[in-house]
Amino acid sequence: MTLLWSNKVQEELTAEQVREQILETKREILRLKQEKEENYRKRRLWFWKPSPKQMAFFEHSLTKRRAGFCGNRFGKSTLGVIEDICWMIGFRPFFPEGHPLRYAGIPRHGVKGLVVAEEWDKVKEIFTNDDSKERQGKFFEFMPEDYIKKVHRNEKGIVDQITVSVELDGATRESIVYFDTVKSFKQAPASFESSDWDFIHIDEPVMNELWIAVSRGLIDRGGYSWWLLTPIKEVWMYNEILENTVKQPNLFWWFEATMDDNPTLTEEDKELYLSQLPDDQRAARRAGKPLAYGRLVFGSYDQDYHVVEGVGSWPEPAKPPKSSMVIFAVDTHPQTPHAGLFIAINPDNSIDIYDEIYEKGKISALCKVILNKCNGCRVHYGLCEPAAWNEDQGSGVNYADMFAVGGVDVIPGSKRKEDAIILTQQLFTQRERTVRIHKRCVRLLKELKNHYFDKENKPEDKQDHIIECLRRLVIHDNLTYYPEYLTEPPKEYTDEKELEVAEQHLKLVWGNALLNLTKI
Repeated sequence: MTLLWSNKVQEELTAEQVREQILETKREILRLKQEKEENYRKRRLWFWKPSPKQMAFFEHSLTKRRAGFCGNRFGKSTLGVIEDICWMIGFRPFFPEGHPLRYAGIPRHGVKGLVVAEEWDKVKEIFTNDDSKERQGKFFEFMPEDYIKKVHRNEKGIVDQITVSVELDGATRESIVYFDTVKSFKQAPASFESSDWDFIHIDEPVMNELWIAVSRGLIDRGGYSWWLLTPIKEVWMYNEILENTVKQPNLFWWFEATMDDNPTLTEEDKELYLSQLPDDQRAARRAGKPLAYGRLVFGSYDQDYHVVEGVGSWPEPAKPPKSSMVIFAVDTHPQTPHAGLFIAINPDNSIDIYDEIYEKGKISALCKVILNKCNGCRVHYGLCEPAAWNEDQGSGVNYADMFAVGGVDVIPGSKRKEDAIILTQQLFTQRERTVRIHKRCVRLLKELKNHYFDKENKPEDKQDHIIECLRRLVIHDNLTYYPEYLTEPPKEYTDEKELEVAEQHLKLVWGNALLNLTKI
């Protein structure tokens, strides 16, 4: 249909005919608009345009471990879903044919992926809601409907699996994505360890145990992962990526993104949202900075100030000179690794936190490790958790007895956790007394960066086994230096029983040091 506007044709058409042609033209424009919208809906992914920060994410597609620590409303979930779908269909359709990122990193075969969210209601809300086209989950929003082969629902009626089938390079390519939750892991941790994956998408902070369980599944398939989250908790994720990016930049990459990186948000709306948040949450929710960095238990610990390679004047890297006084603490666990920490207090009152233990095993084996580390050192005392003196109801034996049999003398450490935390905080804050942590104390350094206060302002009861040893040593006598015992006058006792008690006490305190006792 064509509407001609020459004077001759206009003279031949009646006013009614002109109105009808105008109306028909409007109908055609409306039909074309609807057709365009339908094509856009069916192939929305083809029209999607990444922001600069999102573009950087795709530019590192060959990096096996990518992470984004993002403020709220940056578009992290959308970015993750886009990459999930592209892996499932085999290419990134928003990059034209011939673009280096169209296929970068994506296997040519069908893939099996996992998306982990906080809970099932969030899985439905963010990813798999298919109740209506107006409120679709992001997977159904961006995945072409004709690509979806089938979906599976869990017992709650929520979609927990999506299978897609596409024709690629003349062959049928079938892929599947599974959804699971942090809450499900807490209820049944073992269920996360049995599968293998081509990719894992982490949408919310997860505990380290969950990541270890699921990431095992990446080994067999040489899989990739992307963490895209707001770091409100689980600061270990932030620290691990930062550390590994320095050590293995070819395998790890990360970025930070803020609310301000989303051009669709107005300043008014952002400020309205942020104004209702507690002060300590604003940086995390706006800029993607870990909330826990404002809640670290030992916030005064400064890696640049406190951490050293070692002391060059020592006979060996983990052997202080005889002039230094050595103390140690152990924290035992029947199932998880035992923890131990060794500190040298020097004549100039400086402190070297120089060695540690973090390994599973029997108490007898632990004793051998402790004795080996103490060999040749002037050991003043060793501490152990008070529970080590609790007797087993069946055998009547306790850990303290086992240490004694193994030749390691220990005395009970303090139970005053809150006071010990305050004193340890003060130790890191002050600058009058030199405190050095040797780099060989890898576990302690990791715990110091991952130990923070929870929502109730209490220290998290995890990632603190070596720290527990440090706290007990600090509160025991505030890391006081004592000169070698044999330089002091001999002790005098008045009867056999008191002499026996004194010998037992001194043996606990001094170990195998030579005792100079005189009976009157």
